[in-house]
Amino acid sequence: MENKILEQLIIKGCCIDPYYLASLSSVFSKEYFDNPVAGKVYNFISEHFNEYKNIPQKAIIISEFDTSTSTEVSDFLNDVDNMEFNYTKNYDYLYNKTNDYLKEKAIKKAILSSVDIINKKEDIVNIRRFVEDALSKDLKIDLGINYFNSLNERLPRLMGPGDIRVPTGFPTFDERINGGFPPY
Repeated sequence: MENKILEQLIIKGCCIDPYYLASLSSVFSKEYFDNPVAGKVYNFISEHFNEYKNIPQKAIIISEFDTSTSTEVSDFLNDVDNMEFNYTKNYDYLYNKTNDYLKEKAIKKAILSSVDIINKKEDIVNIRRFVEDALSKDLKIDLGINYFNSLNERLPRLMGPGDIRVPTGFPTFDERINGGFPPY
């Protein structure tokens, strides 16, 4: 998919879905957009959302820019509104494409920043920080909070016979839990 269209779809998603916008706002940056107007619009929407906890209306977005820029913003938002894209049916597709775009742009920005550091003869340790930060950009981070969803996998491991068991000191209880608790 062409970046121009994807950027418009990302803005469209941000204008429609607060959950999509919330997932982007913590990792996405206006510098990732090739179209500077899209970057400015995204930045305003994201800042507004973080401050007021809602998505700004189109008129509010346009009114925040000076008259020379507001025409470009208005035209851009009209193009976004006129896109034929069923957001609900294609949410997973857009989310995956956005994630790929995020990773691509983050590593590109890290590499360009690294070149600047080398050219300016600054501390090259910062390159590692830029690259590590870029490689960690992902919308699909599993925080491991599916404790109850993985219960069927954990119980046999915990309750099954194991080589090493730590006794509780209560023989009846130890017998019920196969000799004690597993280590750790």
